[in-house]
Amino acid sequence: MLLQSLQLHYEALLPPGLRIADPPTGRTERPTDSLAREGHPLATPRSAPNASAHGGLGNHSDLELLYQTACARPRRKRSGLFYTPPGLAMLMCKLALEEYLIGNRVPADIAEATVWGPYAPNVRRLSADGAVLAYSLLSRVTVLDPSCGCGAFLVAMLALLRDAAARAAAISGACHDPAEWTAQSIARIYGIDVDEGALRIASLRLRLTLAEAGVMQAPPPSLTCRNALQNGLASKFDIIVGNPPYVRHESAQRLDGAGNQQGGRRPIRGTADVYAHFIRSSIDWLAQGGVCCLVTSNSWLDSAYGQGVRGALLAHGSDVMVLEDVGARAFAEAAVNTAILLFHAGPARPTESVRFVSMDRGRVSRCLALPKPQLPPTDPWGGPLLRAPDVFNQVISRFRDRIVPLGQIAKVRFGLKSGANQFFYLQELGPGSSPGTKTYLSGHFGPVEIEERFLRPIVVSPKQCATSMLTPEALHTRVLCCPNNAAELTDTKALDYMRRAEALPANIAPHLRPSCRGRRPWWHLGRRSIGALLWPMAHGGRPVVLLNPHGVWADHNLFELHCPQPHLLWAWLSSPIGVVAREVYARANLGHGGLKTEGADTARLPVPNPDLFDRLDAAVADLWKPAALAPISPVSEYFDLPERRDLDDALLGAFGLTPATIDELRDAAVQMVRRRTERSRAVLEWQFDARPDAIPRPTAFERDGTPL
Repeated sequence: MLLQSLQLHYEALLPPGLRIADPPTGRTERPTDSLAREGHPLATPRSAPNASAHGGLGNHSDLELLYQTACARPRRKRSGLFYTPPGLAMLMCKLALEEYLIGNRVPADIAEATVWGPYAPNVRRLSADGAVLAYSLLSRVTVLDPSCGCGAFLVAMLALLRDAAARAAAISGACHDPAEWTAQSIARIYGIDVDEGALRIASLRLRLTLAEAGVMQAPPPSLTCRNALQNGLASKFDIIVGNPPYVRHESAQRLDGAGNQQGGRRPIRGTADVYAHFIRSSIDWLAQGGVCCLVTSNSWLDSAYGQGVRGALLAHGSDVMVLEDVGARAFAEAAVNTAILLFHAGPARPTESVRFVSMDRGRVSRCLALPKPQLPPTDPWGGPLLRAPDVFNQVISRFRDRIVPLGQIAKVRFGLKSGANQFFYLQELGPGSSPGTKTYLSGHFGPVEIEERFLRPIVVSPKQCATSMLTPEALHTRVLCCPNNAAELTDTKALDYMRRAEALPANIAPHLRPSCRGRRPWWHLGRRSIGALLWPMAHGGRPVVLLNPHGVWADHNLFELHCPQPHLLWAWLSSPIGVVAREVYARANLGHGGLKTEGADTARLPVPNPDLFDRLDAAVADLWKPAALAPISPVSEYFDLPERRDLDDALLGAFGLTPATIDELRDAAVQMVRRRTERSRAVLEWQFDARPDAIPRPTAFERDGTPL
């Protein structure tokens, strides 16, 4: 019904005498041998059906949006199906095509004029010889989107090639028939996807794009229904461009090792999201001199599973470039922050640099180039290279002998993983009916009465904490901590509570859950050494670090830090330099504006060398307690509190920073938090315009990565 409705809608807008063919209702099978005879590089047992449609409707990207909307939300989330803004697709196609032309010896000014059009230099001053080479390359370039969906990148590339060829012909003076050239170019644009319905939309959109160029007869679009990561591809391509699906690593584990063994490349961890396999596999799919440009979650820049991706790019990619817009999101619906990755096919040169381009709402704000030897794959790329402010880098560089990683002086451990929070976590309601008992709210049974001696205060979320000094009295959540000796529970209400839980249906009974079933007995949470400092896993707009002098238990939403001088580390981690470090080293891939720090990220945070502790302790001896008891407000307000400002000035001054540098760090911390939270609400408006001439070339966009 969806395709039929779309057909009626678009036929009303087509030129007279043209119509869209009825969309096929079943799967069309094409034998592999027939595809091979036709020279199809994606020869597979099954190819997507193609609608023989003509027509023109500008960008017609609402076809993709309508199709996505028609799909149930769980299905979209499961398959990673998200609407690709047409402007983003066009920008990436332009970046890839310009890099491809320059990488194949087209002069940079010719490549820029050919690809970017009105935003390029005056074409009359350009060399005709370079334009002849550009036209020749454009006439034979092959393009692949390995997860093409509804064809956003294929349509953008077809329109871009059409216009770029016309510009190259105009500069060189070559004879050029736009309609004939466009009709031939469709045979060199390939798309693969597992969703047959999306491929039908892609076919329709490509036909409409052909009709815009006046093409009434053309080969069918080269679209194939299959999983590109399984069994590899038979051919190599000059340009690979696309938006791989954003699905969790559980789906990647069903790839049967696809993408993990090709070409002997560096393996990717099993926890990697599917898009990481697309990045790594694209290295093998590129022809010599080819270019890949993908938009993905920015998680691979900093995560542990991204080490395989980073290592493969360093070893086998050439002219690698990473672009991240820190001011706005690329996708309105997907709660994920993205980065654009662009690289050439090898051979990689060990001495070449990797370019890191930071953008703010479409405008280049910083461009940094670092030689590959300075970029070990074990180090994160995102925060330190794309988001770190200059003042932070200057402090780290100047005082490197006074700084150590937190993991060097502290043990970073997960908080409690109960395995059954509905059973173990209870909310205190009031006194019980007998001495020594209290009434608690259970997630399974509602109000229950249990002996108070079997419950301990626990902090589950930083939102429960108003100040940095954690006290049991301020918490209302309790965790059930029963002894492992059942005899000690005889005739207790706690034992009655456990027996009731064991009688629950099997799908919710806590004792049958894998994490509880392995315990002996299943209710015993073990003995814990409680950390004196608590660091949240997720971070919002407040600088939450918690002092834990009373040994309050912590949920696994927080990390326990077992460290010397916890009050000093608290003062540092919640200071302006600590907040900036958090923003730099945390994973900024949560599109709703939050940050996430895993244990490895937390252990990487820079803190003072213990040799400085005596000096720092003397400087803050009378200042840290008042600041710890002050309310934790948003960063912009928190650093203006008199107690906090006095502490920061004393602590960071004793460390060696000047008042001007401390103020710069305050401003940087406030700006980074504000920009991160605003980014979650900002989507680039220009991305919804797909006209090739509507997408400007990023200003100050230098290939050598010269800092701006």
